[in-house]
Amino acid sequence: MLPPRPPPLASEMGTPGRSAPAHDPLGLFWSFTSAVLWATTFVFVRALTADGQADAFTLSAVRFVIGALVLLVPALTVFRRRFLAVPPRDLLAMAGLSLLGMCGMSVLLFIGQSSTTATNGALIMQLSPLLMLLLTAALGERVTARQALGIGIALGGSLLIGEVWRAHGHWRGDLLILASAGAWALYSVLGRGVVARHGGFVTTTWAMLFGGILLFAVRLALPLPWPAPEPAVWGMILYIGLFPTGVAFVAWYEAIHRLDFNLVNVMQYITPACAILFAWWWLDERLSPFHWLGIAVMAAGILLVSLPGNAKPAAS
Repeated sequence: MLPPRPPPLASEMGTPGRSAPAHDPLGLFWSFTSAVLWATTFVFVRALTADGQADAFTLSAVRFVIGALVLLVPALTVFRRRFLAVPPRDLLAMAGLSLLGMCGMSVLLFIGQSSTTATNGALIMQLSPLLMLLLTAALGERVTARQALGIGIALGGSLLIGEVWRAHGHWRGDLLILASAGAWALYSVLGRGVVARHGGFVTTTWAMLFGGILLFAVRLALPLPWPAPEPAVWGMILYIGLFPTGVAFVAWYEAIHRLDFNLVNVMQYITPACAILFAWWWLDERLSPFHWLGIAVMAAGILLVSLPGNAKPAAS
């Protein structure tokens, strides 16, 4: 459950370099939970889109409508005063941000996943934290050398897994997913002003609500058939909205409230490792020696970032 009071703005923003506990067990649990739930997204979406059982717009619309309903529960209880006090100008900004972080990110990712593997999708999306780090560094914010090295090592592990850029026949889907990663990174950086005023959870909830409404309106306007009324198909679609979207975002914000943001960020490299294992088990995507080597390298990067002494204040 969420803390009895809204977390500090700094913890919701997830500003690189902020000082926070490094090894809170509950924080580690929430971070791990969000990473594993996000991993299942790639497998379920690949299973639904590869055979045309569902299209990217339907999946994205249902995903964010359900996700927004989940987030509205804590938004209207724990964060009620701040959630309802957002002025119209910032609501407009959040609606604009939803075009990048919800609509653009999800639609590009899901279209891309129809023509590439779940493994590649999970790996390429891991470029988002690196893109965020580069964007924030360009804005003059400082991260420690150890944090930067840990992120670089973990990213290198992601690239080793499956040899992403050497995957034959998947380049179109891979490029779309790379664009999705860029959209998420831009959303995260461009939204920092709004987040500073209202907090990350409030901003995400409004953005997801706007994104869900817009995507659902677009979906109704498109001449696309609805997925077949089969329990297995709709069970997967509803799962994507409820768990990897709604529950995972709540878990993410719980984690960044309790842990140093850079540790939480790098722990998300658990996502591609889990996605690969799930894809091997369910979709028969084979693991090569590069997969295992990459998982080991990722673990080394996570360990490096989680060592004591990383959390230092950002340069003023």
